[in-house]
Amino acid sequence: MREFLARFGSLIVRPYRTDRFDFGAPTFHQELQARFREASELRETTGSPHFVFLNKVLVGIFNLMGQLGPVIDTRRSRALLEGTVTAL
Repeated sequence: MREFLARFGSLIVRPYRTDRFDFGAPTFHQELQARFREASELRETTGSPHFVFLNKVLVGIFNLMGQLGPVIDTRRSRALLEGTVTAL
């Protein structure tokens, strides 16, 4: 379970680890689908409705972004998450 959460968490934050992220990259989409399938098979995660909801929302958003295929500049978003930008 811990290994799954580490892999899933790493995948979710991947867009914020670079200055630009290509949501249309097939490898990202394939890995996302694999993690989603893995999550649905883990009995331990199905007990938490919060995890299930968040997982479905994130996968849905990332799937939509994958279909649109944008390359996103994530520097400003990363700065907001790190708290270095105080106002929009």
